[in-house]
Amino acid sequence: MTAITHSAGVDVLRAGAFELLPRTYDEERGLCSFKAELVDGRLVQDWTSPYAVRYTITALLGLHAAAHPRAEELTLRFLEKNRVDNRADIGLLTLLHCERGAYDDAERELRRAEAAAEAQLEMQELAWLLWGACAAAHAGLDGGEAVADALLRRAAAHYVAQTGLARHSLRRRRRSIVSFGSLVYYLRAMHEASTLGRSDADRLFRAGLERVLAFQGPLGEWPWMFDVDRGLPFDRYPVFSVHQDSMAPLFLVPAVARNVEYAAGALERSVAWVHGRNELGLRFYVDDPFFFAYRAIERAERFPKARRYARWVARTDAAAASPGRLRVNRECRSYHLGWVLYAWS
Repeated sequence: MTAITHSAGVDVLRAGAFELLPRTYDEERGLCSFKAELVDGRLVQDWTSPYAVRYTITALLGLHAAAHPRAEELTLRFLEKNRVDNRADIGLLTLLHCERGAYDDAERELRRAEAAAEAQLEMQELAWLLWGACAAAHAGLDGGEAVADALLRRAAAHYVAQTGLARHSLRRRRRSIVSFGSLVYYLRAMHEASTLGRSDADRLFRAGLERVLAFQGPLGEWPWMFDVDRGLPFDRYPVFSVHQDSMAPLFLVPAVARNVEYAAGALERSVAWVHGRNELGLRFYVDDPFFFAYRAIERAERFPKARRYARWVARTDAAAASPGRLRVNRECRSYHLGWVLYAWS
């Protein structure tokens, strides 16, 4: 793994995220920013989105994983200033408490996760609840394995299609549509459950991984939206840098450790995309006046959600667009930096 991370330039990403991420944190709010832009050499940030809470939990996971000296200080401030009620965030917060060794806090969140597990869940909620429960089980917390097993049974029985892909939702309108992000968290949750010795989780991880590896584009890019029942991507864009350099590694790094065929090459190509091997030849990081990470290559079009739905209805394939019809989203999201630190630490 050392050769892979070095050749992919991951050391540059880790160092940059380690330096930039604390700068996105607002002491008064106890939050990392929802988005940041680089304007005339200055960092211009927005903390107003409710997703800033989720982004901050992810950022704190990364800071703890990277042993940042301010990680615990910033975590305590976040907990003092903010309330976490979203089901997915409860799962992620359980994981954070286990990572920081705060097991009383983790046990309290595990009880909330157990109650949330009975609700109608989307895949990201289910996956993060399962990931947190697995962390609690590894920490020896009472009930961790039981909650993990209940969530695993639910995922296997209701969410996994015959194609090996996981459904975003059981609601009729979204049953057949899933994003790459949801697939990432599903695969990571299956990996975590497999580390508890659950053979069903290992089988689902390997089946889903085999399908997803086949979706990687010729430049190493991961398409954004998939038709679960057809088992095919239907919209390539946006291609997000966070998917390339840190979220795909959440399942690819474990796959490399398992000696899964093609996983190491997929990991190399995924990270190489953000270093310039993409359809625009763009390096997604700048170093002047400080490290900053861009967000995505996206279609230059109006009404992207409506057009994406139309592509799904039309059953189009996730073809690449010409460079002249693409643009760069130059925002930076704090959760991206957090996943960089977590995935590669």
